[in-house]
Amino acid sequence: QKRLVSVGRRECSICGRCFPADQALGRHMTLYRRLVSVGSHECSICERCFPIDKALGGHMTLYRWLADN
Repeated sequence: QKRLVSVGRRECSICGRCFPADQALGRHMTLYRRLVSVGSHECSICERCFPIDKALGGHMTLYRWLADN
C-alpha cells in the first residue's frame, strides 16, 4: 500500500497524499478503515468518502458552486 515517492516519503495509495514516515501514513490509513467500517457515504463525482450524509452534502455544495460559476 505504500511506496517511496522521494527519499523518506510515503504516499497514500488511495488519495495520493504524502507522509514523512510509516507511522504518519499508518495513522492516515486508519481514517479509511474507519470510514469503510462505519458505512461511509461516497461522493459520486470524486469517490471521496464521508462518515455521515451531512458531511457528504456539504462536500457536494462545492460541485454545485462550481457548476454555477
